[in-house]
Amino acid sequence: MAQNGAQHISAITLQEAIELEQRAHIQDAERQERVDKRNRRIGLPVRGEVLSRAEMDARIWAFM
Repeated sequence: MAQNGAQHISAITLQEAIELEQRAHIQDAERQERVDKRNRRIGLPVRGEVLSRAEMDARIWAFM
């Protein structure tokens, strides 16, 4: 054990852990939505979207 200070261990309840996970999930979803909006705005495909070469070219030319 450490000789130079007190050991302090804190624990969170199951409810607190659930709330933290829910907040993290919401923040991640919001971040992903911002990334998807930005990608749509500049003509890039969003996550999970599959475009043909012609569609991709059309989006890029529309952005330029």
